[in-house]
Amino acid sequence: KYSSDIWFTTVKPEGLSEWRRIETDIDSRLYIGVATDYRKGYIYIPGGRKTPLEDEKSLTGTVFMLRLASSVQADAKTEIASSPALYGPASGDGQLSYIQQTRQENSVFPGFLPYEKARQISQSQFKPLVIYFYTEKARHCQNQAQILRNLKGSKYAGRVILAEVDLEKFPQISQQYGVFRVPTWIFFDSSGVVKFKQEGAVTLESLDAAVRSIAP
Repeated sequence: KYSSDIWFTTVKPEGLSEWRRIETDIDSRLYIGVATDYRKGYIYIPGGRKTPLEDEKSLTGTVFMLRLASSVQADAKTEIASSPALYGPASGDGQLSYIQQTRQENSVFPGFLPYEKARQISQSQFKPLVIYFYTEKARHCQNQAQILRNLKGSKYAGRVILAEVDLEKFPQISQQYGVFRVPTWIFFDSSGVVKFKQEGAVTLESLDAAVRSIAP
């Protein structure tokens, strides 16, 4: 039975608690995953597919956001959980709401592209992809930024696609790839398979070597 309800349970030392339900106004679609930002207490749910077709045209550009709560009261008869702090009308930053997935238009580092644009080019042209995850505040990322400013991105033109992701601005993308610390690099071959993952800053020489390994 299709439903827009959210069912959840709490993991305890003795096992799982009783399942509880939250009624929502989310459209009934095929949702392919969730991302939890445990630092800020949010769950992000990608907007799913309008149709079951396996193509990007069937995907929506909306991300739903649910704020976690430390405790939720449930009606024992209906099993419907209710909490004003947890759920409300589809508006507001602290409630379950429709938020448009922002697409970064401009890149920060020379030779790099925003994630969404880079991913599309990599898939359409069957090019290896390199994703760099960072934040502006992290000291090691600041050191990495100084190195990347000297990168001549054109040297990789036609060989690999370079993408950048700000972990603070796009936590759902970072957690999709299991990235929880920065700086982190992930290298994909032309088939989209992860070849290796590098945590910490890299030198231009080691970046060259990594690119040669996925794009000889």
